[in-house]
Amino acid sequence: TRSPGLYPFTPSPTSLTNSLALRMAILGKGRKDWPMCGIPDEVFVDNGADLVSRHMEEVSRDLKFSLVPSRSGPRHNAKLERVFGTISRGFLSDLAGYTGPNVQKRPATIRPTLPLEEFERTFVEWILRTYHRTKNATTGQTPLERFTLDFVPRLPDSARQLDLLLVHETQPRTIHRDGIRLFTQRYVAAELGGRIGDEAVAHGLDDLLDAG
Repeated sequence: TRSPGLYPFTPSPTSLTNSLALRMAILGKGRKDWPMCGIPDEVFVDNGADLVSRHMEEVSRDLKFSLVPSRSGPRHNAKLERVFGTISRGFLSDLAGYTGPNVQKRPATIRPTLPLEEFERTFVEWILRTYHRTKNATTGQTPLERFTLDFVPRLPDSARQLDLLLVHETQPRTIHRDGIRLFTQRYVAAELGGRIGDEAVAHGLDDLLDAG
């Protein structure tokens, strides 16, 4: 059973933004019409550097799920392509400003027409009203029916425990004059001034959660 998670962002994806999407998929959503939750058994990803990074490998090991990178050939990528195709045809194609999947046919200059907050709200409504309620051709059931039929999700002990697992990296960071670089962000504090050259393990999830 698929349990969609999302984390809208405008820069390029990173291991941390992927972790935040995974966090959203795992934890309860706090609404009766979206019961899907739980740690997955498998996560299928393409071969983007942010998705097959050391950090994501550590997350999969800590949460005990299989991280399955795509392989060459349409047969191996069928699961990913079906999901992308469903979202593209069933949701994205109806949005203002949609430019289509063909990069070569897109205009040279594209002006955004939909605020990120509105995109997120609309996408969530599509997941709840359409995706979760559309029967799968193989199973004959909707995702909502499959999840609520004798299924017990595997959950972390707490949201805080999950947060620590998602942001922890075993590789320490060196403190430079301009701070610590973590997940493409630069963190600066006066307290670091006397520790230039030292190594430290940094956690950065709270900043993004507060910003979201």
